[in-house]
Amino acid sequence: MEAAKAIVESKRMHLVRRAMDLLTMDSKVFEQQMKGDELFQTLLNNCIRIIQDQSKDSVIPKAAPSMYGHILLSEGDWLVRKTTCSDKWLPDFSKRWHLQRDPKAFCVQAFNEEREIHFNNLEGEPRWEEFLTIIASRDGVSQDSLDNLRTLRSFVCIPLKVSGKVVGTLSLQSPERNLFNETALDLVRAFVQRTSQAVVTYFSMERIRRFSEMSKAMAKARALFNEEDSGRSIFALLTCLTHGQGMAFNRAVYLNRENGFLKPVHAVGPKNRDAGELLYSTPSEPGMPDLDKVLKGDIHFDPIPEGLSKLPVQDLPTRVELCKRGETCLHYDVFKALDVQEIVFFPMKYKEQLEAAVLLDNFLSGKETSKERFDILHDSAIDYATFLKTKVMFRQIEKEDKQKGELLHVLAHRLRTDVSGPYLWIRKAIRDGSGLDKTKLSVIANKMWTTHTAINDILRFSVIESDSLKKNASFADVNVDDLINSVLQEVSIDKSGRVHWVNTNGLKVRADSEMLKHALLNLLDNAILYSKEDSAIKISIQPRYSNTIQIRIEIVNEPKVPIGKNEWRSMFKKFFRGANARFAKGTGLGLYVVDHIAMAHGGRVEASPVDNGRVCFAIMIPAAEDENRGGAL
Repeated sequence: MEAAKAIVESKRMHLVRRAMDLLTMDSKVFEQQMKGDELFQTLLNNCIRIIQDQSKDSVIPKAAPSMYGHILLSEGDWLVRKTTCSDKWLPDFSKRWHLQRDPKAFCVQAFNEEREIHFNNLEGEPRWEEFLTIIASRDGVSQDSLDNLRTLRSFVCIPLKVSGKVVGTLSLQSPERNLFNETALDLVRAFVQRTSQAVVTYFSMERIRRFSEMSKAMAKARALFNEEDSGRSIFALLTCLTHGQGMAFNRAVYLNRENGFLKPVHAVGPKNRDAGELLYSTPSEPGMPDLDKVLKGDIHFDPIPEGLSKLPVQDLPTRVELCKRGETCLHYDVFKALDVQEIVFFPMKYKEQLEAAVLLDNFLSGKETSKERFDILHDSAIDYATFLKTKVMFRQIEKEDKQKGELLHVLAHRLRTDVSGPYLWIRKAIRDGSGLDKTKLSVIANKMWTTHTAINDILRFSVIESDSLKKNASFADVNVDDLINSVLQEVSIDKSGRVHWVNTNGLKVRADSEMLKHALLNLLDNAILYSKEDSAIKISIQPRYSNTIQIRIEIVNEPKVPIGKNEWRSMFKKFFRGANARFAKGTGLGLYVVDHIAMAHGGRVEASPVDNGRVCFAIMIPAAEDENRGGAL
């Protein structure tokens, strides 16, 4: 009897020593084995080996039991299979378990309740029978899978913890009864516990890998941005935001600005929960295609979620933000349409103005958006703003180059038209010995004036473009009365009688007289050309405007066509011509030159509506030093 006890104890200690060899393995060797993508497979294989060794080395030796197992890790609302052993026991449905909708699954129970579950004889176990009934009702479960499940007898599911938090489960199953005694389970628990540190390292490395992967994906999206192909650009962005090798959101909806709203125009991802469940529950789910392959493939957008309408721009965030239902400026209807509790808002701005945005959500997985993902999204939003600004800048340069070419063509045509008519009249008068009547002389004078104005604008424009306008200026005290009288003598001869003004009694400004005269000529000439026939044009002077040392010169007229709302912001841009342009020839440079002349003097130019449909153009110029001392007031 004593000899038999000694044999049993010897066998038991031999088993413990063999298992302890695994548990007390040198740290470097252990870390070498438990690293990278093989970590969970190594953990699973060693746990199975512990149980099989225990069975073979029992008092009555047995063949190594048939076993299988798998490890599931948490991904938001799901437990997703990470690795497995003996696939024949695992039907496809066990790849993913929903934490809320699969409460009867033992792995889900172990995860949610953070407790171990094990059986040594599943035959007749009510909970097991209930679980099999649920599985049998699912689509896509083969009879072979059900038959294999019904042969199982021993089962254990152990929560996997990292830094005190459950991150997944380890399950071991076998068709043999009474396989998991306390000694074997203690050894498995000890091995799982020692592995937890390796799991910490794994998750840390996984975060670094995912950070790099997500950053590269967003860089690819920006690299594929092409203003000439907006469809491809948007597809690349949404794909990189939703692909598993990218930001891995379940769905992305792109909204584009339309007046004061952002309107949903494209989406990538299931349009609703039912479509998403069908997509992810298909038994023959193919492997994930490579991100680069998808980006180079055909453009394909998914349906926009039903009920998602355009959103007022003023109600939207201006930075990357996690929006929660009932706690954010996003309207309740947006959360209702997307069927989510949380939305990540990804803005795309140009010059601080919201031009587009992407709504991101994890309505299927329930994954929380990590700090790393937020950091990448925030940086990407800044990059896109800079990128859009650069693109728009290059587009503007290309547009201006085109406009310069068109300007030369228009100017050449205008010079030929304005010069050829007077030339023929003068030539005929010389040949015939006849004179020119006053009407023809007036026409010739006006044509020569418009040509002179256009040439002056072009010359001044070239100086502005070379950034040497102020360098070429010669500042001196200029008498405002003399300046305006000089301007009136040069404007269109038959129109100058419409201009009314009162002398200032000798007010002076500090200016380059030729530059300022050019600016006033442009303003007054525009007032004459684009105002109603025979309407009065008023020039007024305000010394020490708004308690400043500047003198304000206003020119008020009544335009033939009201200035449009969008024209006020653009009228001082080069080459801009408004609705009034059809009433007279022009280069689109006049007001642009005026604006730069004012800035070169340390002043500014303004345009604003006044009463009875009239408009006011005003230029502010610093007063001369004696005006600063109050000498002329």
